[in-house]
Amino acid sequence: ALHISAFLVIRADCSALQCLSRACLPEEGGSTLCFTNTGETESYAQCTDAAPFCTRCTTGPPCESQCEAQAAQTKPLGSFCHLDRECGNENFVSCYLGVCRKLLW
Repeated sequence: ALHISAFLVIRADCSALQCLSRACLPEEGGSTLCFTNTGETESYAQCTDAAPFCTRCTTGPPCESQCEAQAAQTKPLGSFCHLDRECGNENFVSCYLGVCRKLLW
């Protein structure tokens, strides 16, 4: 099970806060940003029907995720990869030297 300790910033409260760069998601409009992690806070937004899927970024903060039209497909261990997110969100699983592997470091 994935446990996420997160501080959820509600969009209505963002306008009242003095947000650091990307500490809050942008207002409705041109952006399709659905998740951002600054290292201190995480913010979430709901995607639209045109691009309903959001895959939480797994790189070290700061990181951002965009809404996507198709759900991200994860590859099994041993598969060739380019990005960590291709290997899924399991603990200790990363794309290392171009292959999805369990890493214990």
